[in-house]
Amino acid sequence: MTDQPATSKSRVSTANVKQKSKGFSPVWVIPIVAALVGGWMVFQNLIEENAKIEVTFKSAAGIEAGKTLLKVRDIVVGKVTAVEFTKDLGVIKVAMEFEGIGPEHITDKTRFWVVKPRIGAGGVSGMDTLLSGAYIEADPGEGGEPAVKFTGMEEPGVYQLGNPGTSYRLEASTLGSLSRGSPIKYRDVAVGQVTRYKLAEDSVSVDIEIFIRAPYDKLVKKDTRFWNISGLDVEAGAEGFKLQMASIATLISGGVAFSDVDSSSGAQAEANSVFTLYQHEDEQEVAEEVAFYVPAKLYFRNGVNGLVAGAPLEYKGLRLGTVEKVTAELNEDKTDMTTIAAVRIEPDRLPEESNSRGESREFRTKLVHDFLEVLVEHGVRAQLKTGNLLTGKSLIEFKKFPDAKPDPVRYVDGLAVFPTMPESLANIVAKIDGITTKINQILAKIDAIPITQIGNNLATTTAKMNKIPMEEIGHNMAGLTAKLEAIPTGTISKQLTATLESLKGLIESLNAAKGGVVGVQARRALAEATRAATALRGMAEYLERHPEALLKGKK
Repeated sequence: MTDQPATSKSRVSTANVKQKSKGFSPVWVIPIVAALVGGWMVFQNLIEENAKIEVTFKSAAGIEAGKTLLKVRDIVVGKVTAVEFTKDLGVIKVAMEFEGIGPEHITDKTRFWVVKPRIGAGGVSGMDTLLSGAYIEADPGEGGEPAVKFTGMEEPGVYQLGNPGTSYRLEASTLGSLSRGSPIKYRDVAVGQVTRYKLAEDSVSVDIEIFIRAPYDKLVKKDTRFWNISGLDVEAGAEGFKLQMASIATLISGGVAFSDVDSSSGAQAEANSVFTLYQHEDEQEVAEEVAFYVPAKLYFRNGVNGLVAGAPLEYKGLRLGTVEKVTAELNEDKTDMTTIAAVRIEPDRLPEESNSRGESREFRTKLVHDFLEVLVEHGVRAQLKTGNLLTGKSLIEFKKFPDAKPDPVRYVDGLAVFPTMPESLANIVAKIDGITTKINQILAKIDAIPITQIGNNLATTTAKMNKIPMEEIGHNMAGLTAKLEAIPTGTISKQLTATLESLKGLIESLNAAKGGVVGVQARRALAEATRAATALRGMAEYLERHPEALLKGKK
């Protein structure tokens, strides 16, 4: 067997090379997601940009940039970012930034005012700001166009949003004792308040703004009557004394009441409707009754003691008119003068047959003249009469005198001159007797007063008061005042602020969730202690099972 050389073939290893894929690589997923999230955050920041506005105030007491808050119904919605004067130094410009409220909600109907402690007729408000500091209140209002510049109100407003109701205006000749916060009452129930007042543009009247809460604002109709119930109204006239007072509260703070002629019908008056504010409840009724009157004259040759303008003219106890003024005229030879009472006969107070409402003025005047002529033909004359013995005021009475001489109604320049009758002797005697009786009654009451006992009590009280060491009390009060003034309130305030800042820093350092150093270290120490306790518990359990391990060691 011949040996043949082994043939060998060279084998070369080949690498399995794959072509690079042209598809999407997973490596780019994370950068793309991060870019999308970043873009979305930028977009959200742009569409949710905080509204920035400027409000001007006459005074900025208590307002500080970066500290003073902006609130809507006690909810913080922003803060003050800057406080500075305008170029002319006339007003103060306050820059504010809203948080969580878009610019579309800040319109030209929005109102701003500073909330601080105030004492007024409506009570005490803003006491919480004594500790927290003043803040700015906003009322977004309803409707309006977007705005960024506003003029702040010097007095707090009444909410329109969240506090539904309607504002109305009252016109008054004088303000009286009304003030901001004075109550508006309906049947003695407070349903609103006076919000502000100002002198009218013509300076003739006072423009008063009121706000009535819902649902009571529906009680205000076009024919609603408002009148003043402020203070104490005392009137002394021929009818006697009149005393009007609504309540002790309105005596101090003032108030307005209103009522309807017919509360069961009619639509609610529109917002900002203007009404007349009367001084008394019946003033409008009287004004309506005397809207038309017929003037007349009465001559009293013996004088008009106690007769003043406004005194009533009566017939059988019913009022027919009012004294307009009291004057005098010289007689023909100019040696004496005669007193005259100019009166107004009011047809609406006369019987239906003699007033004829709806007819012309000439026709109604003719009816009144006819009525007066009929009275005179039947012996009726005008006579002065004492209306009240206490006040001494007089009134005019139409009284029938059967034996009166004929004296017809005369007309001078179109005015009716009604005949008069001097006061009778019997009336004068009765008047004197009445005055004497009143004086005796008053003297009897004076005699009943224990003047001696009152004097002794006053003497005792004076002696006790003299024993009070007023000078010593004065010195003590002065010393106490000096000590109070010597208290470094400014330094204490700064120290309290520094202490609060230190406490805040300590709390933040203890808060591990927000990365506080002490808190993180405490958390780590607790974790180490937990692990050590776990190891000790394991070792104890092992030794309990293998006590020989103390000598031989752990196997």
